Amino acid sequence: MLEYTPWLTFWMFVLFLGVVTIITMVVMYKFILPAVWVFRQKQMFQHESELLDRIGILEEKIDLLLKEGNNGKSR
Repeated sequence: MLEYTPWLTFWMFVLFLGVVTIITMVVMYKFILPAVWVFRQKQMFQHESELLDRIGILEEKIDLLLKEGNNGKSR
């Protein structure tokens, strides 16, 4: 690499890698990750999701258990 860029020192190279890493992280956290989460949420709620059905069943069971606990019933 010294043959092609004799002016590039080790610390300039490390600084360049650091700047590229920071820019990449900012782009990932600012644009890519929010877009992925929006897409996942859209896919989950747009189509009939087995996961949502299971969550609904669990919520009903939890409500039933809480009502039984409040009435003084025990298993």
